[in-house]
Amino acid sequence: MQATAFAERYRLVLIDNRGVGKSSTPAGPYTTKQMAADTLAVMDAEGIERARVLGVSLGGAIAQELVLAAPERVRSLALGSTWAGPSVWRSRLRALQLDILNSQGVEALVRFRALFIFSPSLFQDSPGLMDVIEKTMAETPLEGYLRQLDAAEAHDVRARLGAADVPTLVLTGKRDILVPPELSAEVASLIPGARLEVFESAHAIQLEEAERFNETVLGFFATH
Repeated sequence: MQATAFAERYRLVLIDNRGVGKSSTPAGPYTTKQMAADTLAVMDAEGIERARVLGVSLGGAIAQELVLAAPERVRSLALGSTWAGPSVWRSRLRALQLDILNSQGVEALVRFRALFIFSPSLFQDSPGLMDVIEKTMAETPLEGYLRQLDAAEAHDVRARLGAADVPTLVLTGKRDILVPPELSAEVASLIPGARLEVFESAHAIQLEEAERFNETVLGFFATH
């Protein structure tokens, strides 16, 4: 949904975190700080001195650690559906996911995860798309997924995020269950001068409201 639109304007580098996609699944534990270092290593390998950085969900948490570790490498920052630190709500969701995995298996976990990532309208109006999405989710290596769950749970930059001195856009969905909008709003409140943009859908704003998402992020990047 984003690759074509963004590649038309910028050199685009897409990164699979360790444990997902085409990346390997090294031994854990994983942390967002560690995966930010992975991102910097990719930038070095690609000869990228400074970049506009977009991260959604766990990617947004990693992007926070990236800008704190190397602010000189970040021209501007867009953070979607993300959080700054632990919350009781997210901890309970994580525990419930693990309970479902242990009692009912991966297929049940995938169906459950989809319910708090996507809006009801997507299930109703696009069942074929949901089938593809759930198949893709099921193909994620389980070990990698669990290690990323741990990284997400441990992420906490609340005390440091005020040092993120780059132009920042934070995006959230008002129906997000996985990362309730108040958690993304907290991110925006902690970064000096950050702008908050609220969407109508759930966690996967980049998929469900792709056109608005692309226009908003690209518009922001065009001026920063």
